[in-house]
Amino acid sequence: MNVPSTHVTDAEIEQFHRRQLPVDVLLPLTDHLAGCDHCRRRIAERGDTAMASASLQAALGIDDDEHVPELEIQALVDDRLDAERRDEILAHIDRCPACAEEVRDLRAFAAGSIAPAGRRWTRTLGALAAAAVLVLGVAFGWLARRDSPRQVASFRDGSGIVTLDSRGSLAGVGALAAADSESVRASVETGRLSLPPALAELTDRSGTLLGPAAAPEFRVVAPLGTVVLDTQPLLRWTPLPGAVTYIVTLQEQATGHTISSSPLTRAEWVPDRPLTRGATYAWQVAGTSSGGTETVTPRPPAPPVRFRVLDTSTASRFHTLPASHLVRGVLYANAGLVADADRELTALSAQNPTSEVADRLLKQIRGFQP
Repeated sequence: MNVPSTHVTDAEIEQFHRRQLPVDVLLPLTDHLAGCDHCRRRIAERGDTAMASASLQAALGIDDDEHVPELEIQALVDDRLDAERRDEILAHIDRCPACAEEVRDLRAFAAGSIAPAGRRWTRTLGALAAAAVLVLGVAFGWLARRDSPRQVASFRDGSGIVTLDSRGSLAGVGALAAADSESVRASVETGRLSLPPALAELTDRSGTLLGPAAAPEFRVVAPLGTVVLDTQPLLRWTPLPGAVTYIVTLQEQATGHTISSSPLTRAEWVPDRPLTRGATYAWQVAGTSSGGTETVTPRPPAPPVRFRVLDTSTASRFHTLPASHLVRGVLYANAGLVADADRELTALSAQNPTSEVADRLLKQIRGFQP
């Protein structure tokens, strides 16, 4: 008898699905499959479960043909059947050579002339075949259940749907780097964002930025204690009552280089030229009234307000991110882009008002804003 090698070969799998394997190969193959998850998986992947089971049954000769049970064959030979059942079996034997041969063999055995090996082997082979089908059927069914991913989460996201399954596979977000995909998956599964420790360097937690009992009327609004994506970010502050002009001053922390605006009449300003990527800036605003009085915010001894411009490498990668509020919200948060992450997660939450995960992510990013 031929015995399969350590694992079922690709050729044997192909013959199996084409129903071309001889029985003397098929029986040891099914014994191997009963204990080999690897080969069961390979057979299941090459064809569906129903086709695999059909192939096995056809190869082993299992069909729907009804034969007389062996116990009734014995009862017939021993003349222990009632007349009605005896007539039914005799009528069946007249049209079934296999059962007729079984009766002849058993009668010959009873007379002491031959051993009834033929039909008994056929029945044994049938039992082995049925057992093999059962093993494969259970194995294929188990494999299909185990390998069938379940949906972990689903979000309406822009004009599409983003889903995460139990294999950690994200769908509906476009192409993502492996590390980015893992970050998004982890945030969806845990409902937690991962913000960089560097944010702590931009905020003095003992000072004004954490929210004093009464916030000053004249104060900077944004950006503060965050990373910004744009090299020419919009700087905003609250109006100073009575002020007619404002001047903004930025100082690059590493070099001490200072940039100042021209006198402004609105409570906002965009730097005239790009800031340095990866650099940290402290900034303040001086408001001057019509009488010439100058008020500065933040005023010492209050700590300075700072922000950092996103580094070149990360900024370049983010320019190619898919248009997914979920993906951008999570990855912006990872990079410390607090305001940008808030914007994206607000949009995600608005589209998914019943999503606990979207709500938790949004609440967390807002909790990080000074």
